Amino acid sequence: MPTLRSATDRSAEAGFIFRSELPASSIMAMLPFMRGAFRIRKSLEDLMAAEPGALLHYALVTDLGGKRLTVDSSWADEATFRRWVGSEPHRNVMSSLRSRVSGPATFETEVRTESP
Repeated sequence: MPTLRSATDRSAEAGFIFRSELPASSIMAMLPFMRGAFRIRKSLEDLMAAEPGALLHYALVTDLGGKRLTVDSSWADEATFRRWVGSEPHRNVMSSLRSRVSGPATFETEVRTESP
């Protein structure tokens, strides 16, 4: 499946970077991962339209052969990211995928501050 990516990449302006990798328990578990990725993409696009500058870039990559979903996103700040993560449909999608994740998921964050 191709990468679902935002049309523009303003990640250099980011104050908060989030990356994650979710390993799927099987090839069959990838179908719900892909459906979830499309729902999350819609939510991210809606956020970009409603709050320009809040989300600067995203990439959702489903790797069928590797049985994993990788997320890379750049946000104006951590508070905006946390608010979105706690909202629907993200909360519901992630809850529904929990039983399909095999092994530990990885989550990485980076906070960028402006140079003095």
